[in-house]
Parts: sequence; structure tokens; C-alpha cells
Amino acid sequence: MLPIPVLDDETFEEIASQAKSMIPRFCPDWTDFNEHDPGITFLELFAFFKEIQQYHLDQIGPANRQKYLKLLGMSRLHRSPARTGAVVSGREERFLPEGIRLMAGDLPFETLAPAWLGQIRLLGGFSWDGSHRRDFEGEGLTDPGSRHLLAFGRNPGPEAAWYLRLDRFPSGEEPFRLHLWIGQDAPVRRNPAPHGMIPLVQLAWEYLDREGWKPFQLLEDTTRGLLFTGDLVLTGGTPCSWEEAPQSQRELLGAPGCWLRVRLTGGSYDVPPVVTGISCQMVPVRQQETRATWRSCQPHEGRIEDGSLLAAAGEYALFCQEDGLWYPRPARRERDGRYTRRQVARIATDAARLQDAAYWERKYPGWQLIGSSAQYNEFLGWSISLKLFRRRGGERE
Repeated sequence: MLPIPVLDDETFEEIASQAKSMIPRFCPDWTDFNEHDPGITFLELFAFFKEIQQYHLDQIGPANRQKYLKLLGMSRLHRSPARTGAVVSGREERFLPEGIRLMAGDLPFETLAPAWLGQIRLLGGFSWDGSHRRDFEGEGLTDPGSRHLLAFGRNPGPEAAWYLRLDRFPSGEEPFRLHLWIGQDAPVRRNPAPHGMIPLVQLAWEYLDREGWKPFQLLEDTTRGLLFTGDLVLTGGTPCSWEEAPQSQRELLGAPGCWLRVRLTGGSYDVPPVVTGISCQMVPVRQQETRATWRSCQPHEGRIEDGSLLAAAGEYALFCQEDGLWYPRPARRERDGRYTRRQVARIATDAARLQDAAYWERKYPGWQLIGSSAQYNEFLGWSISLKLFRRRGGERE
């Protein structure tokens, strides 16, 4: 470490005393050193100025700090809205779409990912360091800081693993989100993880299927390999029920439930990870109130899907990119304000009227019905989509 010189190393009294001691050598005729002497007054004034200069020379201001950090490849972050997590739960087992608005007093927050509304409880599990097993109960783990679990034991070996037992698992194709609080009680606190940081270890997340352990697809890991508090987003499979699990695994695990595990497959930890809390229902939220947004996406089998709440309630404007420029395309879904919600629901649930071309041509003179469909959204209710062609001169356009 480079030595840092101290530039502000003299007090006002020391500076003034040193200046007075030099008077006999440079001005022998000056004999009155009392405070009433005008010369002493000026001397003390300049001593005061020198002390101020020393203080400012010894400081590192914001501009200096930014320059030094720039040499290290770091820059200041721009202003950004507050971001945190919220625990969501309910009686019904379903996913809430992205963009649900939550209020913290007068401040609006919106969810940044789909959230599972059903109750999921962590029943327990055990850690395996390669030679020893240590069981734990899930009670109290939703309160961060109340427990301290060594995920892979004190000395993780090459076959170390951490097993988690849930009472249920979300149904459907939406990813499963697991929030972990990681303790930072080591003597030397870790530096914040920069974007693109390479984790110290390689981990494999798996679920127990009726045929054995199957790999999850890891979509997101803000814990950087269980180094920091953050989220794990898993997809690609669903654990089987306890009755369908292989007999050999049931004997190994020893307790019923939906089982997940993470295996240490490469690398090593400098400090074994300590888990202080687990939540299966934490969803990231950001302080915002979205009125309009955009999203770049690729069609899949001729369809473009957007699962956000704003997409379900708003209007679409489609733009396609050609030669580096974006051009509007005539694909816009407008909401027809002439129907009440009750009227829309009545038509949508009446299949005969929904497909009745004559009915719709009476509603929209000059147009011919090509196709119609109804869709139900848990938050917005029923909606009807019509595909119409305009007639001109007795011909279809």
C-alpha cells in the first residue's frame, strides 16, 4: 500500500510561533512581539491563511475521487428509481403477471417479474459436504437473520450439495423464483459484485423427478453462486410428488416433499456460504408508474406474446426493423368503447352469437367477419377480438 503524506501537519499556534521565532534573524530592530503590534497582527493573519491552505491541500474532493475511480475503471451510477423486493401470497394458486402495481403509502411500485400467489413453505432439508450430512428445519427461515445455515458445510468437498424440501411447487410454465439472504459476517467484507462477475464456483441446480435428478435451467442468478443476497430463477421442470419418487432417493432423503438440490460441480469458495434466510414468494419491485413501454421480441411460431399486465390492458403498435430503421406496421388492437364489460362478457360466453357473422355485420356495416375469438383475463375480465375486412363496391378488400 502506498504511503499517504499528511499535508495538514501544523496548527495555527505552531505556524505563528515558528514565524515569531524567525523575527530576530531577519528583522533585528523588531523587538515588540506583543499582540498589539501591527506586525504581529499581520503575521498571525498570514499564519491563519497558511493553516487554511494546508487543510484544503490535504483534502480529496468529489472531483478527485471520480478521477481516481475512473483510473480503476469505475464510474458513478446515474439516478435510478428505488428497487427492492416484496413478498406476495394469497389463497388462490396462480401467477400474477409482470407489472402489478403495489403501493407503499403514496409511492407506487410495480413488479418486475411474474409472481406466484399460492403459499409455498420450505419444510427443511440438509447440507452434504461430501462426507457428513447436517439436517435443518425450515421454520424461521423466512425471517432473514434469524438462522445461519452452512449450505455446503464448513469444508465443502467436490461432491458437496445442498438439499431443499418444499411442501409444493408452482404449477404452470412460469419460472420459479427463489430469494436467498447470504450472510456477510466474514472478517473481510466482500466488495460489491460488478456486472459480468465470474463466480468462484460452478453450481448445478436440479429437481427430483420420477426417474431421478433432472437439471433445471438457470435463467438468472444475482447471488453470483451464493456469494451475495439475491434471486435465483429456475425453469425447465417440476419436481414429482413424493409417491412418484424413486425408492432409492426416498430412502436417501428420508422425508416427503418436493425436493430440489444444488451441487458444487467446480471451483472452490474462499469462505463457505452462509444462508440466513430463504423466501419462495419474493418478487422484485421498482418504484415506478408505467404509462407506456416498449419491448423488442422475436416471433415464435408466428406469434408474439407479452405476459405483462400493461400488455393485457393497453393497445399494441407493431414496428418492424428493416435496414437498421423501425417502420410501423398495420397491426394495432383498438379497444371499442361502445360495449360495457357486462355486454362483452355476455357475448364472449355465447358461442353462437360470437361466431354469428350476420350479427357482427349489423354492428359494423360495410365490414365482413372473417374470424372472432374471446379471451378471459383474471384481472381484466373478458375481451373479444374480431378480424374484419372492409367491403368496397361489393368486393372484399
